[in-house]
Amino acid sequence: RISMLYAIVIGLTIAVFPYMSSGPHWFYVLMESDDCRKNWWLNLLYIQTVVKVDEPVICVGVSWYLVDDMIFHWVSPLVFYPMFYAFYKTKKHIISFLWWLLVLLLFTFTVFYVFYTTKSPPGVFNAIEGYDKDYTFYVDSYVAPWLRYQAYLIGLILGYVLHHTRGKEIKIGGTTNILIWQAAFLSGFAVVYGLYDSKVKNSINMFDAMMYNTFHRIAWNGAVAWVIFSCVKGYGGMVNEFLSWSAFAPLSRLTFSAYLIHMQILTMFSTSVMSEFPSDDSWWINVTYYLPSLMITLVSAFLVALLFETPSIKVEKLLVEAVLKMLMPPTPIIPTSKAGQGNGIEIVKTGSTED
Repeated sequence: RISMLYAIVIGLTIAVFPYMSSGPHWFYVLMESDDCRKNWWLNLLYIQTVVKVDEPVICVGVSWYLVDDMIFHWVSPLVFYPMFYAFYKTKKHIISFLWWLLVLLLFTFTVFYVFYTTKSPPGVFNAIEGYDKDYTFYVDSYVAPWLRYQAYLIGLILGYVLHHTRGKEIKIGGTTNILIWQAAFLSGFAVVYGLYDSKVKNSINMFDAMMYNTFHRIAWNGAVAWVIFSCVKGYGGMVNEFLSWSAFAPLSRLTFSAYLIHMQILTMFSTSVMSEFPSDDSWWINVTYYLPSLMITLVSAFLVALLFETPSIKVEKLLVEAVLKMLMPPTPIIPTSKAGQGNGIEIVKTGSTED
């Protein structure tokens, strides 16, 4: 599902997007199209950001995270299979949890070590006081998979917990529930707004930079994990009611299409003739640009999903069903020896008989 739509968006970037407008900075759209023409195979193999190339790969800019997510998908069996095997052998969760915790600590130390030794700030708009960034490895620290795996590990432990508590009632006291919700909210709030002063000053001290770099993904994804767990187990309250709103259902079918094309839409907007009209930067101006961009993205995502994503999913389903039919022979039908019962046929299925 991901790869087929991804390939179509790469094709649109090559053959369609360059001809949709023009402007003083339109060369960036042309550069992206040219990069897709040269490196499309790297993108479809999900390795474009982790191989050394002569120039940065900019084809479908947001696809850098598809590389990370695919690599996480490939290596995660090394984490969760030992977890489930340990539980299968011991019927206890302690060894599984300790194994997960060990992996989390390993990658947390990796994040700290890389950012500390390279003096890398939390974002491109910050500089560490008294240091110059010295990250020379060709995989940028922002997109490096080994610096983002903490988030995926939080998701793995959440899936493990939800799997083993499926259908079971979890008792959480009212006071405890409120306290955990407050901790989750403050964690997420600190991640979003914790760098406000440093962004205003455009600098940050070493200690704050290292603490933020090392723990902000754990804090943010831990907060999101609690929201999911509490809503699943009936402790979400108004948050669960809002997230369960039926209006989100059709929008949820557009999220991946919108993710893949929204940067192209924003790029075309900012580099086309619209960029010839100067305007002051303000909160209202940003909202004025954001709302129409959101609407155009959703409408475009609907068209992409309708014309490309949904048909590709149907084709994939038909192909998978055809392959399964070839690999799995049909269930044998054996005539029964008992006359007068039913229609005289026994269907042998999964080791049992049905009259």
